[in-house]
Amino acid sequence: MSDLPEWLSELSIRLATSPHLVLVGAPNEQHLLPAGDGRPVWRTFTHAVTGTLLNSGYSLVLQWSVDGGLTPIAEAAPGLADQLLGGHGGQSGDEVIGDAKSLMSALRVVDAFSPSGTGMSGRAALIVMGAERLAESSSASPLREVFAVAQQRALAAVPLPSGETRGQLFNTVVWTVDREHDLPNWYLMTRGVHVLSIPLPDQTTRRQVARSVVSGFQGYRDLSEEERTSAGWQLADLCEGMTQAQMREVGRFAGDRKVEVAHLEDAVRGTRSGLRESPWRSDVMRARVVRAGRILLEKEPPGDSGISVVRGQRPAVRQAVDVLSRSVTGLSDWDESEHSSRPRGVLFLAGPTGVGKTFLAKQLAIAVFGRVEAMVRFDMSEYATSHSEARLIGSPPGYVGYESGGQLTNAVRQRPCSLLLFDEIDKAHPLVLDKFLQILEDGRLTDGSGSTVHFGETLLVFTSNLGIYRRDGEIDSGKPLVLPGEPYDQVESKVRAEVNRHFTSVLKRPEILNRIGDNILVFDYLSEQTARDLLQDKVDTLSRTVKARRDVEVRFGVQVLSELGDIVAGEEVRQFGGRGVKNVVESRLVNPLGRELLEHGPGSVLRVDALTSDGVRLTGG
Repeated sequence: MSDLPEWLSELSIRLATSPHLVLVGAPNEQHLLPAGDGRPVWRTFTHAVTGTLLNSGYSLVLQWSVDGGLTPIAEAAPGLADQLLGGHGGQSGDEVIGDAKSLMSALRVVDAFSPSGTGMSGRAALIVMGAERLAESSSASPLREVFAVAQQRALAAVPLPSGETRGQLFNTVVWTVDREHDLPNWYLMTRGVHVLSIPLPDQTTRRQVARSVVSGFQGYRDLSEEERTSAGWQLADLCEGMTQAQMREVGRFAGDRKVEVAHLEDAVRGTRSGLRESPWRSDVMRARVVRAGRILLEKEPPGDSGISVVRGQRPAVRQAVDVLSRSVTGLSDWDESEHSSRPRGVLFLAGPTGVGKTFLAKQLAIAVFGRVEAMVRFDMSEYATSHSEARLIGSPPGYVGYESGGQLTNAVRQRPCSLLLFDEIDKAHPLVLDKFLQILEDGRLTDGSGSTVHFGETLLVFTSNLGIYRRDGEIDSGKPLVLPGEPYDQVESKVRAEVNRHFTSVLKRPEILNRIGDNILVFDYLSEQTARDLLQDKVDTLSRTVKARRDVEVRFGVQVLSELGDIVAGEEVRQFGGRGVKNVVESRLVNPLGRELLEHGPGSVLRVDALTSDGVRLTGG
C-alpha cells in the first residue's frame, strides 16, 4: 500500500472500521497509480476506488448514479451481480433510473449481500456518484429521505466473517462528493460514517503530472534531459493548488495556443483566467502607469488621459502610485516566488468621508486599465450578516440562488483584470472577512459550486472610515477622534492605531491586517484651500453642464464665489469632505438656477451677481 496515494491507503484501512465512507474532493479527477511494471499510469477515480476494494477482498462492486441508476462495475465471478441484483439493477415498476427511490433500493441491495447466500467469500460495495444532485429534482429535497435510510443502514451494519484477504469488513457504501457540506451534517455525524478528504496533489505528484504535461509545449523536444526535468519542476510549482485534471488542462491550453516551453507561466495563467498574456507585463500598461503617476502627483497636466487629480491628499496618492509601480515592475511580492499568484496590489484607504477615497480608486482603474468600468465596487455594508457570504461567493448546490453564482466570483470570472473596490470593509461580517484571507494569501477563492476563481491579475482596494469616530458602544461613541485642521502626522497616527485596534481587538482578525501590511493609506480632512479649489471645480462643472444641456451660458461674480468659498472653508462643511462642498453648491446654486432656467431659453447669457436669502440674483437674459 506504500506506493498508493495516501487517500487510497486510508480508504483501505477505513474499510474495517466504517460501513459508510464519504470521499470529498474531485470525484471526476484522474489519478496517477502504480501499474504492473512500476510506472505510474492515469486511472479514473472510479477505477482507483474499485481496484482498492477488489484488492481488499470485495467480490462485487456496484455503482449508482443519477444518470445511470444501479449498475455492476466489477465482480469476482461471472453472474454474481445478476444473482444478487435480480430485478434491482435498473428500472422497475414506478422506479425511475437515478431517482431517490432507486438509490434507497441500491442501499438495501448492497446490505443484503452475504457470502453464505452466494456461495462465495467476500463482500459487496456500492459507490454512489452525484447523490447531491437529487436536491435539484424536488422542492421537498428527497435527499433527507435517502439519508434517513442511509443513517439506519450505517447504524445497523455489522462486519462480515473473515475472508482470505482481510479480516472482518463491512458491506460498504462509498459516497463521492465535491464538498463535505453537499451531504446533510446530521448524517455525516452518524456513528459508522467516516469522511475522508482527497487532498490536492502534493509536490511529488505535481512533478509526476507536470513531466507528462510539459511535453506538449512547443520546443520541449529541443531541450536536454536536464532542461526537461527543470521545466517539469517549474511547471509543478506554478500549478500549486491545482487538481491533476486542471494541470492537464494547462497542457491542452499550451497545445492549442502553441505556447513555448519558455513561457510556462502564460499557459498556467491562460488556464486559470483565460488570458494569454498578463497585461501587467505589457509596455502599454507600464507607460500608462508612469504617465498616470505623474498626473496624480500633479507633475504634468491630465491632457486626454481621462484621469483627474485627487486634491489635497498628496501623501496617500504618493503611496498609491508606489503600489502601482511595484505592481507593473513585478515587485508586489518581492519576497515570494517569482510565480506568486497573489493579487497584483492591495490598498487600504482610510480616512474621513468624502475626501476622495472612492474617487482615487476610480482614477487608479483608469490609470491601470484605461477605463473606469474596470472598477467593480462592492458595498460591504450589504454583507453585514453571516449568511451574506453566499451572496459573495454563491450558494452551495441545492440551495436558493445556486445557479446565480456569487457576486464577487462572477465579477472576477467576467473580468479577470480589474480593480475590486470593497467599500467600508469594516462593516462586513467577520465570516465574510475570512474569505479575504485566502484571496490575500493565495490569490484564489473557491465559490459555492466548488470552482476556483483566481485573483492574480486584480488590484484590491479597501476603504474605511475607521479612526475618524469612536466606535463599538463606548460611552463617547460617535465622538470625533480627529478633527479638521490637525497636523497630518497626528491624523495618520490616530487612524492607523484605530484600524489596528479594530481588526485586532474588535473583529479579532489581525491576520487580515497582517496580509494588508503597510499598504494603509490615510486620507486627511480637506484643508480650507482644498475646499475652495473643489468649489471652483464644481462651479466650472455646473457651467459646462448648463451650457451642454440648455445652451445657456452662466457666469459667476467674484463676490459670489468668495462668499461660497468662505462657506465651504468652514469646519462644519469640511468635515463632510467633497460631499459637503457639493451639497453647498447644490443648495445655494443648482436649486435656484434650476428655477431660473425655466424662464430662459437657449442662447441666453446669465450672470449670478449675488446670493440671496431665497436664491440668487441674476442679470442677463
